[in-house]
This record gives sequence, structure tokens and C-alpha cells, in this order.
Amino acid sequence: MKFQPPYKDEFKKNLLIVIITIFITILIEPWACRQIRYAQMTQQERIEAENPPQPTAADSIQLVKGRVTRDVFCSEYSAESWFSARKANPIAFDKDYLNAKMDIYGEIMEIKDDSGCATVLLKVNDNPFSNITCSNCTPSGKDNWRNEVLPLAAGKYIHLRGDYDSEAWNQATMKMLNCHIVKDPSPYQ
Repeated sequence: MKFQPPYKDEFKKNLLIVIITIFITILIEPWACRQIRYAQMTQQERIEAENPPQPTAADSIQLVKGRVTRDVFCSEYSAESWFSARKANPIAFDKDYLNAKMDIYGEIMEIKDDSGCATVLLKVNDNPFSNITCSNCTPSGKDNWRNEVLPLAAGKYIHLRGDYDSEAWNQATMKMLNCHIVKDPSPYQ
């Protein structure tokens, strides 16, 4: 019995199948996960997810009002500060901030469309792969803040408020959900 190498056409066919599978997985997986979560919700949870309470600028300003000065806010509530705290002790951070409203001040690194959801990436250091990802989409895929994101641009500093999502953490990205842009009075802008 003589060994015969696989045919080139067979190899190309298998390579094409692998590439298509990876591509479909990358595109479909986030959408499918949202659909599965949505399907598992009760009717009341769906209503709440589709119409989350909208924080106002007054809510966010009240969160830090009287506790910190503008300089302290811009440093201690910075994207870099939150990211460093999470990286230093993930267990304690998750315990303290899981699903908690957080105010973040930072520089916009990138604005993108992630499977139909407007997403703002805040820069956390000079590493281009590290960021805090902020979005506001319902599990069914409804984008709740696309109009808020329209006037933004990379390089601008903004104040965001959202819920910390510990399940989406990895070594380079921290994820915030239900985000809104807070239009602070002049010193914070």
C-alpha cells in the first residue's frame, strides 16, 4: 500500500470550510447569545430590558456631588483608574461593583457598530488593545443610545454612566452596559 498525499483541491475545500465557520461564528455568536438571553426572559423582564430607566445628568452629578472635586473626579473616576482597580483585584472589584452604576470619565478611543449596537471604546492606557467598552443595547438587539453617540468623535473626553458587566471582562477589556452620556456642567467637559 502506497502513501498518497491529500489532494490540493481537498485541502483548499477544507480550508475554505474552516474560514467560513470562523467567520460565521464571529458574526453570529454575539447576536445568537442576545437572542437566547431574550428568549429566556419573562414578559416583565423583556419590558424592563426594552425600556430601561434613563439616568439623567442630575443623577450622575448627584452621585459624586459633595464627595469629590473636579480634579479628583477626572482622576479617580477615570477609565484608567477603574480598569486598574479591576485588574488589581478582580474578585473584590466584581463583588463591589457587579451590576452597579458606575461613572467613568475618559478619552474616546474608538466608536464602532458591533452587530447593530453602537459601541464606544474608552482608552485606558497606551496599549491599543486595552479599553472599556460601553454600549446600550437590549438583549433583543434594540440600540438605546445610537443618537447619543452620533455627535461624538475619537479623541474627545466624555463622562459616561453605565452598569459594570463582570461576565464580559478579559485582560484587555472591561464592559459596561446600559451606558448613557452624561452632559455635565462645564468643568467636567
